[in-house]
Amino acid sequence: MAGERARRCWAAKRFWVVILTPLLLLPLPILTGDDIGKTGYIALLMAIYWITEAVPMAMTALIPVALVPLLGIMTAKDISQQYWKDISMLQLAGFIMAVAIERCNLHKRMALKMLLIVGTEPKRLLFGLMLITWFLAMWMSTTGSTVAMMLPILEAILLRLEELETENEETPDNNSSEGETYRENPAYITSPDDDTGVVKADDGDLAHNKINDVEKSPGEKPKRRSTSSIRDMQKGFTLSIAYAASIGGTATLTGHSTNLIFKDVADQIYSDRKALTDPGITFASWLIYGFPVSLLVMLCTCFVLQLFFLGWRDTFCQGQAFRGKEEVNKVLRKEYERLGSMTFAEKAVLVHFVLLSLLWLTRDPRFIDGWSVGFKKGYVSDGTAAMAVIFSLFIIPSNPKKYFGFSPDTSTSDDDEDKDEDSPETLMDWNYAQRKVAWNILILIGGGVALAAACEASGLSDWVGAKLFTLSDLAPWQLIMVLCAVSTVMTEFVTNTATTTLFMPIVGGVAVQFGYNPVYIMWPVELCTNMTFMLPVGTSANAFVFAYGRIRIIDMVKVGFVLNIVSFAIVNLGASTWAYAAFKWSDFPFNSTSLVQSYGHYSTVFV
Repeated sequence: MAGERARRCWAAKRFWVVILTPLLLLPLPILTGDDIGKTGYIALLMAIYWITEAVPMAMTALIPVALVPLLGIMTAKDISQQYWKDISMLQLAGFIMAVAIERCNLHKRMALKMLLIVGTEPKRLLFGLMLITWFLAMWMSTTGSTVAMMLPILEAILLRLEELETENEETPDNNSSEGETYRENPAYITSPDDDTGVVKADDGDLAHNKINDVEKSPGEKPKRRSTSSIRDMQKGFTLSIAYAASIGGTATLTGHSTNLIFKDVADQIYSDRKALTDPGITFASWLIYGFPVSLLVMLCTCFVLQLFFLGWRDTFCQGQAFRGKEEVNKVLRKEYERLGSMTFAEKAVLVHFVLLSLLWLTRDPRFIDGWSVGFKKGYVSDGTAAMAVIFSLFIIPSNPKKYFGFSPDTSTSDDDEDKDEDSPETLMDWNYAQRKVAWNILILIGGGVALAAACEASGLSDWVGAKLFTLSDLAPWQLIMVLCAVSTVMTEFVTNTATTTLFMPIVGGVAVQFGYNPVYIMWPVELCTNMTFMLPVGTSANAFVFAYGRIRIIDMVKVGFVLNIVSFAIVNLGASTWAYAAFKWSDFPFNSTSLVQSYGHYSTVFV
């Protein structure tokens, strides 16, 4: 009876977390009696709710709308305005473009084509899965549009390999010695260069012959990949998708919601403290630091996964011949042919995608004047270009012949005609976008910005920076390493969105207190929140793939620990070398006089 009662109490833990947390934290604002304590109360409450997920994350992000005005920190109007800014329009446009690509299956066509080009040898296939997932994650939501699309393709490949293994187990080896039944896996055979006596016949079957008249000893079996090694390969393929999706999102500004949270918090800090310059974070400038780091981490991750799950021989040498590559190629080819010829909708969305990318890249490239110089300074942003392109998706028909009442083209195949008949009227319609857009992410971004604004208005960020004064003796690169290590460890147990939302205002305040450029300190820390590979909770891609059921936590922990160290080193190296020089982070962007005027009773800036 007592055990049953305990079980029910544990099942209702979320209810108790929701009720008890605000009550237990209540002494904090009561005893301090100032805005710092009140804001700390809100931040801790949100942190606990996010960590325990006792309340949906989007609803937790809305807590500042209620508590910040009630506690007298900011007005309801001021805090509500934080939830929808220019950065939200940029993210919304990115979501709609991703949904348009997903709707016409352009992403699937790109993925299958890339895999067919790269090849189907184990190490090539692993690299191909990572490459296309990494590229798509640069532009699309990691779970909704990338991981969810890649997993069915991977599943078709793995199921075919399992069928080959099953077929082989049902076929005994007639050449086994002393009546022993030996089952050869038809997906893997050794090459003729191996002294195993196993060669491949011209018709694709396995033939057991003598090589150089060398007889096999009694009971000797041909070398092959064991079932455990096949399972390891499947684990490597599965993890490659999760890790590539997380890594790819760090390559562009719109790849992860955490990137936009960091940008908006940095903009807020620069605005509130009357900075002499802007943070300089645009879609184009992000590529200077984020893209090289992402590419290097992706390549290193691919190498590490090959070592862990394919073995050193397949990584560095030719390895065993992979007969399954023909079957895998057939699966990919069949899936690609099922898509049919490229439709008008796919071509139109591809044009929009390329145009949007070019507009983002050329608006303010930094090394030359972009097209934004033709307009009033400060009036045009990446969100402006995005909405101008996205708007046309709701106007251009997906099938012009059907839309304007023309007769269908008799040159098209029946499959293409059927596909066109089922196509929507325009490339995108609002009902479809409304169902597919991740509105909870937009609210999370707004909640992060609102919390940052409250921390700035109350002086909590500066108070934390003053309390961490002992770290001011550290050089900037040493401070970055400490904060990156903390964020990496924290994100293994808390979602990357929650970590970024809580960390960015504090890290930015600490940087200003110590007299360092806040972007220099904040950017590497933000990237490390997405470079977490050990546990499912760290990123949505990890959680999605873990729920897929082909890997265990121990599989993620072993390889993830190595990848955490590798990514940590690359992020810090990039911040203190080429990015430091390109962005001139040695310059402090604030005037000490304006800082004292705005936050005089907390300011301890060392300039």
